[in-house]
Amino acid sequence: MQLSPFTAISVYLALFLSVTCPNVASGYSVLAHEAIVDAAWDIRIRPMLLQRFPNATPEELKTAHAYAYGGAIIQDLVITLTAATFLLI
Repeated sequence: MQLSPFTAISVYLALFLSVTCPNVASGYSVLAHEAIVDAAWDIRIRPMLLQRFPNATPEELKTAHAYAYGGAIIQDLVITLTAATFLLI
């Protein structure tokens, strides 16, 4: 099966843009990872922290929540920096 010239150009253009412009969707991945932390916080993470540290204050739990966000966001930063480094080479 042979592709028409228009279809072939469209496929190559889509592939080129998806490889060279990955930063367009990076904001969504950050929000998705923060949403995962929020969804798991009350159900899993906070109860485990309170079980391990029963005397934790609300301020310490707020700080732990911030660290959970940081752990989720660092993945996106590493991917973005790695992609930028790869594209600069």
